Amino acid sequence: MDFYLIQEYFLSAVIIGLAVFTAQSILERRTKRRRLLRFLSALACLFYLLALYEATIGGRIPYEGKHLQTTLFWSYREIWENGNRFLMRQNLENIFAFLPLGVFFEDFFGEKMRWYFVFAAGALLSASIELAQYLFKLGLFEFDDIFHNTLGAMIGYAIAKIIKNLVNLVIKKRNYI
Repeated sequence: MDFYLIQEYFLSAVIIGLAVFTAQSILERRTKRRRLLRFLSALACLFYLLALYEATIGGRIPYEGKHLQTTLFWSYREIWENGNRFLMRQNLENIFAFLPLGVFFEDFFGEKMRWYFVFAAGALLSASIELAQYLFKLGLFEFDDIFHNTLGAMIGYAIAKIIKNLVNLVIKKRNYI
């Protein structure tokens, strides 16, 4: 993936998104406007998916030939042997790009959601992006991207689960005091 459109602001957007998710978790427990919060969350998810599409497929120019890298973890060998910082940054960006997906899954499905569904959804969405890049000659199809994107979705899900559990714990403790 090439995140040249959002690379400077992406980490800030992820941090702000997690802060908003935390605030939403607190408000959801204290207010009766759950439908409005769910609608706003669904709208944020739609904007996230559109931004992801634009960064990975929509904003690219086709080129000659199809590019395919089927060796898993080839980027780590390149980083280790040649000190390629660009690939390291790209791997991290791929992880950060899918963090919101895991957060949205926890937000929408809560207790019904299981980690293996997040894993499958992250892998399938990532594989579909990689396949589109390959078929339309918009980028390099590589298993490393699928791995990093799936890892990002799983990390986002874990972070959201931890935040929700902490919010619930704090609210329960305050109610007992």
